[in-house]
This record gives sequence, C-alpha cells and structure tokens, in this order.
Amino acid sequence: ICRPWQDRLMRGLVAAIIPHPRRMRAALLGARLARPFAGALPGSGVFFRRARAMLNLAPATAPKASALAGARVHKAVGARRARVALLEGCAQPVLDPGINDATIRLLTRMGVEVVVAQGVGCCGALTHHMGHHDAATASAKAAIAGWIAEAEGAGLDAIVVNTSGCGTTVKDYGFMFRTDEAWRERAERVSALAVDISELLTRLDYAPTRDAPGLTVAYHAACSLQHGQKITGEPKALLRKAGASVLRLGRHLQHPATGHRDPAAGAQAGEYRPHQAGSGGSRQYRLHHPVVRRRDEGAAHHRTARLDGGRAGAGGREGPPGRLGRAARRPCAALPAGSRCSCCFCRCGLSPPRPTPRCRG
Repeated sequence: ICRPWQDRLMRGLVAAIIPHPRRMRAALLGARLARPFAGALPGSGVFFRRARAMLNLAPATAPKASALAGARVHKAVGARRARVALLEGCAQPVLDPGINDATIRLLTRMGVEVVVAQGVGCCGALTHHMGHHDAATASAKAAIAGWIAEAEGAGLDAIVVNTSGCGTTVKDYGFMFRTDEAWRERAERVSALAVDISELLTRLDYAPTRDAPGLTVAYHAACSLQHGQKITGEPKALLRKAGASVLRLGRHLQHPATGHRDPAAGAQAGEYRPHQAGSGGSRQYRLHHPVVRRRDEGAAHHRTARLDGGRAGAGGREGPPGRLGRAARRPCAALPAGSRCSCCFCRCGLSPPRPTPRCRG
C-alpha cells in the first residue's frame, strides 16, 4: 500500500523536523513568522489545507530553553535512594521544557539521582509509528547504546520516561530487535529498565511534602499509556495522594467497556492531519469540565508537574476526542489480519484499523 504524494511529503517533513530539537525550534520560528500569511497559501488540495492548518496550530511563542538543559547529572537531595536515566525526548524539550524540569525537581527531592545519558536523543517513536524503519532503528540504537553505557558505568535502577508514547516504544525495544542478534540482549535489558514516571513514583512510595493545592483535575488517560503500557490506576492515585480532586470524564467521551478516549491531536493525527486535530479541542472542554485547559500530549507531564507543584505547561488545549464517535468499536479479534489501530498501533479495536505493512512514506 503506497500513500498519495501529499501524505508522503507531509510525513517526510514531520519525520525530518520533529525528532531533531534544533530543527524543531527553527521550524516553530518559521511557522510563527509565516502564520499571518497562512490564508494566502495557494491551492485547495490536501497538502495545502494541511499546511495552512499546521501554521494555524503552531504556538505563537516558543518557550525558552530549560535552565537545566546541558547538565548531565542532577544530584539527589539528601541520601541517594536510586539512580535513574531520564529520556529528555526530542519535541518535548522544545515545546514545553518545564515537563522535564518538573520531573527532575521532583525526583531529586525524593532522593533520586537523575542522569541524562550521552548520545540519547529521540527514542524513535515518531518515525517508528510512521513506518520509517531505518530512521526509527537508528534512533533506538543510539538510545540503547547510551543507556547501556550508563548502566555498565555508574549503574542505573531505572530508565524514566514522562511521555507515554515514548515509553510505550522504549518498552517495546526488546520486541523491535528480537531478530537482531547483535542488539537483542541490550534492547531487552533497556526495555526491562524502562518505567513510566507514575510507576517510579509509586515504587518509591511518593508522599506529598506540601499542603494540598485544592485543585480539581480532569485527567486524560492517553491511549498509549492505558493500552500500550497497561497503566491505568497509578496516575490518578498519585494525583489524589497529592491532594487533587480527580474528575471522571463524561461517559460520552469514553468507550463503555474500557474508558478509552482517542485524542485526534496526539502523535498520530495532530502532526500530519492537523485539519482534523484543530476542530475538536474546544468541543471536548464543552463536553466535560472546563477546569484544566492545558495541553496533555502523553499525559505524564501533568502528573509530574502537579505533584512537583510547578506549572504543567504554557497553555493550549488537551487533545480532542476526535475519531471516537466514528471509531470502529470492535474487539481485537474483529480487526483484519495484519492491522493495528491508527491511534497507538495497539490492537484494542477502538480506532479505525490501519493496514500493515505500510509504505516507507
């Protein structure tokens, strides 16, 4: 199956820019300058409609780089309880560096030494989901090599990921390299060390050190977190432990059996189907509760920032339910052979299936 040229071009641009922080920052600057002229783009084809939508969705300003950026080791406060590696990510430090900052502050305050392994950049999740096998494999190998070198050096108790889509991919490294004799053992070791931030905080028995903030939180369970990693209860339990009141989203946004909500503005749709991603954000907030109006891409950074007491982000909208109303609500067995869901490539059957293998575009 080969995609139309418009899809291949748009996906190629996404794969060439987003996994590289410097390119991503430059692209955001260019988008900000070009945004006033989005309506002047010629053509009514798919590519131009998507280009206009992407310019309109681009943030008006990009946050400054983190003050912690560049530091490789962040010492624990007090007696060291554990030593972990943090996946900084690629797009996340550009779009919202406060996510990693909050993670580091919280963990070091709990006695955890946090290290950023050399040579680790993008985990390969984005290009892997898009079918760019070679690029995804190269990114994954670089990450594996960096973490193994750190584990064999000063040692690691865990590899912490605070973005659920990335965490799902890192935990899948063992499967990705199952036929590669040279990398299989190292990939399996990395997968075994990988944990979501909520798993680590639960393991360390997180206890709040500040007064309850009195916040009411509408928690969005990312599909890659609840289906890819099978993590459902820990984030909400941690939020309640921190003193927040956690709302249950309206049933009209949930699958009756699983509670699944499919954010069309997530890693799949928002990047190269922005004309769909921009339409439902306000609708979701009209439908449930207008108390948390922050971007939730991966969900984990809100949990970290709220537990840390810092700000979760610079604003924006949480991903809309998007395709949920049109989703193929079928059990896994009903999916065509060789298909995976279009949201996170699981086999839950709640999103329109995408045939695999996909073309390299």
